[in-house]
Amino acid sequence: MAVTIRVSLAACLASGCFAPVGNGADTSTSSGSDSGSDSDSGSGSDTPTTGEPSQCTWKNLGISGPPVRSEHSMVYVSEDDLILLFGGTVDGVELNDLWKFAGGQWHELKTSSPPPQIRSHAAAYDEIRKVMVVFGGATGHQDALMPQGDTYLYDPATNTWQKAPTPVAPTPRYGASMAYYTGIVVLFGGNLDKDTTDSEHWSWDGLQWGPLDASNNMRPGNRSRHMVAMDPSGGKLLLYGGCAKGSLCVFDDPTNAYNDTWSWDGKQWTLLSETAGDGLLGAMALHSAGNRLYRFSEHANFLWDGSMWSPPQPTDLISGLDFAVADHSSGLIRFGGNIADQSTWVLDCPP
Repeated sequence: MAVTIRVSLAACLASGCFAPVGNGADTSTSSGSDSGSDSDSGSGSDTPTTGEPSQCTWKNLGISGPPVRSEHSMVYVSEDDLILLFGGTVDGVELNDLWKFAGGQWHELKTSSPPPQIRSHAAAYDEIRKVMVVFGGATGHQDALMPQGDTYLYDPATNTWQKAPTPVAPTPRYGASMAYYTGIVVLFGGNLDKDTTDSEHWSWDGLQWGPLDASNNMRPGNRSRHMVAMDPSGGKLLLYGGCAKGSLCVFDDPTNAYNDTWSWDGKQWTLLSETAGDGLLGAMALHSAGNRLYRFSEHANFLWDGSMWSPPQPTDLISGLDFAVADHSSGLIRFGGNIADQSTWVLDCPP
């Protein structure tokens, strides 16, 4: 079945959204049940037939914040109820500034020895070791991005960066996804170059990287631009979407855009759904206060009900792609994207 992609090509050409987004801020469709090999064709319908409507709306907080950007990362530091925003790109120039959202306001964090200017990196907050882990990313022009393979750790308690020694590490990549999971940070997939993706699965234990594999050897197919987040039921990671053949697959060959949803329980992958609706170049996040998993596309919100995504719910938010979303006690916070807008948005949902 064909996959409908709702993307403003003019906006992408103007902003450089051909380059994959970071933090697992990525997405869209195919079967992916190929034991880790590239998939040839897409599947899935554009609109799920069941699921609970999200009934959420976006509200502009009306505060000043970081300069405009896309392909950045945002992670939630639960013990301090703050969000860390790092890097990204604006007008083709990479950034390496660091900001925190706390107390309803943004604050820039001045640090020494930060990572180099980077975009499309993967980031996650390590809840055991209390540091933000940043891996990979890209530099350079959108048509010739150079993948990176360094690992950096940011400690909010000391406001310091450290480049971690990594004698063994994933291949340099951008557009990968990363999330904290039961004592480790898990990384999946990414772009090795603009045309090549993989389905490598790695864990970071605070000291070193190690490869992971599913006990049944089944896992999502090669991809980048996908999203990962914890399942509200606990105990599993959910992965949605992505692109099978790199950063241009959306426009060159839409059949290589995925629309599948997978779960990982620490041992094996399970394919849950292949019909998830529009979601390309969006973001996914678990709102811990409501214990609900939301996914966002350019035009709609989706809610995961444990087995299926809800019918798409239109939003009152300005359209945009390559943005980032993170959990917070005040609601899910969204910032950035390919639209030159400096607004900070919060998702308001009924209890």
